[in-house]
Amino acid sequence: MSNRHTHILTADEFIAQGTTAAAILSIARWYRVSDPATAAKIKDIAYDVSRKTGEKFRMRRVRPANDNRRPFKRRAA
Repeated sequence: MSNRHTHILTADEFIAQGTTAAAILSIARWYRVSDPATAAKIKDIAYDVSRKTGEKFRMRRVRPANDNRRPFKRRAA
C-alpha cells in the first residue's frame, strides 16, 4: 500500500475535460496492482461518468493479428 496521497478528479471534472469513461477505466486498470483501493475508486468514477454521459463500455474482443485473411478452405486431395 502506498503512503502518498493521490488526488482523484470527480466524475464532473473528468467530463469537463473530455475524458471518456473507457479512458478512466484504463487508468483504474493501471492502478489495480499497485493500489487496489484507489483503483476501486477510479473504477466507480468511470461507471459514474458512463452513466452521466450515456457512454457504454464495450468489452474487448480478441482478434487475430491479421483479421483481413481469407478463411482457409480445404481442397479435395
